[in-house]
Amino acid sequence: MEVANIQETSRPSQINKTKLEAIRLAQRPIRKIKIDNFRILKNIEFTFPEAQSDSAPWLMLLGENASGKSTFLLAVALALVGADEASRLTTPSKVLSNGASSGLVELEFWDTGEIAKLLFNRGAKSFEGTQSSSATVRAFGALRHVERRRRSSLSPQHAYFHVDDLIQPITRIEYPNRWLLSLSDEKFDAAARALKDLLPQTKDMTLIKSGNQILFQHDGTSLPLNKASAGYQTMIGVSTDIMRVLFTFWDTLESASGVVLIDEIDAHLHPRWKMRVVSALKTSFPRVQFIASTHDPLLLRGLSNGEVVLLKRSSNGAVAMDSDLPPIEGMQIDEILTSKAFGLDTTLDPEAEDLLDEYYHLLSLPQTSEIQERISQIHQDFGDYEALGRNARENAMLQASSDFIRERQAREPNEIEGDSANILRTFFADTNGFLKGEDE
Repeated sequence: MEVANIQETSRPSQINKTKLEAIRLAQRPIRKIKIDNFRILKNIEFTFPEAQSDSAPWLMLLGENASGKSTFLLAVALALVGADEASRLTTPSKVLSNGASSGLVELEFWDTGEIAKLLFNRGAKSFEGTQSSSATVRAFGALRHVERRRRSSLSPQHAYFHVDDLIQPITRIEYPNRWLLSLSDEKFDAAARALKDLLPQTKDMTLIKSGNQILFQHDGTSLPLNKASAGYQTMIGVSTDIMRVLFTFWDTLESASGVVLIDEIDAHLHPRWKMRVVSALKTSFPRVQFIASTHDPLLLRGLSNGEVVLLKRSSNGAVAMDSDLPPIEGMQIDEILTSKAFGLDTTLDPEAEDLLDEYYHLLSLPQTSEIQERISQIHQDFGDYEALGRNARENAMLQASSDFIRERQAREPNEIEGDSANILRTFFADTNGFLKGEDE
């Protein structure tokens, strides 16, 4: 599936209505991704979950540093833009896995079943497979910077796709003031509504044109766009760059389709912003498919089950993709951190964890005056159980656990009695019978 050979068109204004309609109709979200021998990704496959209503499915990549998240994004980007553009950006020798003679990236699209292929062989000077772009696509690298300098050297096809920033060390985003001012009133209003949804604490904010400036208006005060914080400017720059591509083909953002790739989507965002940005992007660009990476569990808010995968690197350097993760909908942040999605043993800081380990060890020992004195000291240093529990239920469980450990030192498991055993039965449903009394 090639988007009407768009590289042949020198500028967006030259697209005739027939070709424009062909481009619109060809747009479909990606259904399946297959990657073989692309750098450290030797054999990776992923199938997106079914789309909900008219919204395009997302994919969020998790994994430790050097686990292949950026490589995954680059592989998808090069396959989307086609072999001709991929050959301009890089060479097969720079992406082919060590020891492999050939590799491929395959993208299967929803509804049509069409497959875009990127093929690369050892010794080849260029890529083969699907020659032209299969979607309108914009990609952003992990390091993003808004600059005032106007772009002057972009090739014409960048009106339809732009993925260079996944290869460049810094994503240089053009300051959006000039582009926003150039929009018709209808499209400017659409862009302003989308930005209002995307930016935090903007319930009563409006975005207006004023001479040669774009102004935020809030509570009777005005702030020029160039005076906004770096985080605001970067997010606005990313959002308007996406709109710049979409408005080439569609009149409304609600109907616009495409693929957006963002490495480390959490960069520059406050925690409160991180928790709502995915939902905001889904609302502003409902039919745009986002594939992104993050190190932050807050970014999983707004995602559906099946839209998150974990990339893991083995001892031999190969990367495996784990999509069998716990359901993320409704999970608390520390539960996500201690699940296999992030693999932490605890969300406590190391010093607190050491004190807690010592505390429970001391409780299990015969109580001498020295041990009791140390326990009292830990209480003073660490605080009570309320420092650990997130709510009254967890505080009660921690108290019961402590009492249980204290009772356990002098009894066998089947002899444990008292309130602590009863409370723990309630918490854990006693499925293994460990806490059953002799009379049960």
